[in-house]
Amino acid sequence: MVAFWLSLGLVYGLQHYFTYLADGYSCNFAGTTFGQIPNFLIWGFISLAAYQFENGTTLNTTRQLTRDLKFLLKVLIVFLLHLGLLFTMNWLTYGGTIQSAVMDYQQRYVFGWFYFQLLVYSVIVCYYAPSIRNRIIHRVLEYRSTKFLEYFDVTCADAKKRIYVKDVEVINANDYYINIFVLEKKYLIRKSLKEVEVRTDPGIFLRIHRSTIVNINKVDGLVYKNNQWMVRMESGVDYPVSRSKKEKVFEVLNKKLMDKRAVPDNS
Repeated sequence: MVAFWLSLGLVYGLQHYFTYLADGYSCNFAGTTFGQIPNFLIWGFISLAAYQFENGTTLNTTRQLTRDLKFLLKVLIVFLLHLGLLFTMNWLTYGGTIQSAVMDYQQRYVFGWFYFQLLVYSVIVCYYAPSIRNRIIHRVLEYRSTKFLEYFDVTCADAKKRIYVKDVEVINANDYYINIFVLEKKYLIRKSLKEVEVRTDPGIFLRIHRSTIVNINKVDGLVYKNNQWMVRMESGVDYPVSRSKKEKVFEVLNKKLMDKRAVPDNS
């Protein structure tokens, strides 16, 4: 593995040498060619370390997490030492004061090689240690997964009450508040409708209007009255469907209501 990276480093160095000559720069063959070897030796070392990590003992979840963190810390330390080596080589090659070397290093490495090295290190770890890659992806997705709202805490007559979202029939916007309807009772909560919409399960709650979200499990049917489609809830209350939402509402509710069809209300 290390031999592979070393050989690749020699080829990479030769490419650099002939590129510099083609661009009209004066450069030393040995310095340009062999100057790339440290990069690939270090990459080879990281590859070998990742390979050994992957083939190590499988531990329980807690101990495996500790082992993952220790390994990633070692990789980070090598990465920082590698950047330090690049800076030293850059300074010895081009000379000058420490200040000028730092400025040149920022232009040459921090804004270019830093990200390139970071990319290479990441690819090596992900390729040679796929288990740690999968665990990282799993934890990121788990962290980003939406936790659906389960209940509202409301205050009624100076007493707090917990209302579970599954029992809510309709949620209406009311300026900077929302009204939630449960068993023909209305509760006022200081939240925005948009905030609640993104926190509720889209498989249960459906936005039918810019100011209304309904629980599809408590929908009785669709009715047409006063030249407008309405969603009729189990409580008997009708809520208007906006034109922009009509197609989506029909698609979702027709599946939910199965053979129930929207019938006009002649009242």
